[in-house]
Amino acid sequence: MTAYRLEAIGLGAVHVDHIYTVEQILHDGECVVTESASFPGGSGANTIHGLSRLGLKCGFIGAVGNDPDGNLLISDFENAGIDNRYLLVKNEAQTGSVVSLSESSGRRSTYVNPGANNYLDLSDVNLEYLSQAKLVHMSTFFNQNEFALCHEIAERLAPDILFSFSPGSLFAAQGIKKLAPILSRTNALFTNQQDIEKMTQKNYQRATDMCIRSGCEHVVVTLGESRRFQRKGKITLQTYIRDKDHECHMESTVSLRKDIRTVVDTIGAADAFTTGFLFGLMEEKPIEECGLLGDISARFCIGKLGARSGLPDLEALKERFGMHYFTS
Repeated sequence: MTAYRLEAIGLGAVHVDHIYTVEQILHDGECVVTESASFPGGSGANTIHGLSRLGLKCGFIGAVGNDPDGNLLISDFENAGIDNRYLLVKNEAQTGSVVSLSESSGRRSTYVNPGANNYLDLSDVNLEYLSQAKLVHMSTFFNQNEFALCHEIAERLAPDILFSFSPGSLFAAQGIKKLAPILSRTNALFTNQQDIEKMTQKNYQRATDMCIRSGCEHVVVTLGESRRFQRKGKITLQTYIRDKDHECHMESTVSLRKDIRTVVDTIGAADAFTTGFLFGLMEEKPIEECGLLGDISARFCIGKLGARSGLPDLEALKERFGMHYFTS
């Protein structure tokens, strides 16, 4: 068996999330901000933090500016024990940032300033470094120039490395034909209903089938963006999971009054689901158990403000949901 120096390496945008909890998201007008805070963020970075918290040896490749926000992100990786030697400082740019308006119902509106993320190019990516990992997880960038970078990395990765991909809305808009070279190399695709339907111009189930036929081994579609609702003090999150031979729908309902954790913030829930699913995939679990692990991670995540604050460690997962989900 290959001896991996790192078990998982992430590659993608990294930024600081400025989160404002509001009474209502408006098209026009004025409302009250009930809470505000800033946290480290970035889809792939959140997932890698989650895997590190579960005990995996992790690294990350990305770009920040030479500024206080960049220093915050660097320190956050260091404090999590994540190898950040390739979290590069770009002096010509500010660190990326996101402003997010979030309602208690789970609705949110997000505004992105990519900053230094747009300055990462292929010469910054050490392929030898990536090749030491058991898993490479690549998440979305915000600039069209990074599209070619993602193609190149997917093409060059050794076939024995697990490759997972979260394309995000910008890359999804390129369409499935342009994404085909990446999808053909993808072991696990993570997307949401809106993006996969934009990618294929089909409903999410037919879209998932197209991705499988393009070469994806597993496809995970979070339906929360359009199917999440709040009624009688409850929030329900739904996910559709598919591989070549199996499919399953997962539904998770959280009571705002009775659950162990009150729902505070849904930002990062999809990244947390990705964390749990990938953890299960690396343990060679069937998709139903991978999905359950993803659901567990997401439920922990939404209990605290920020994408990483609520992520569980392995002990917390075992204590809450039982030892039999894990390899002894």
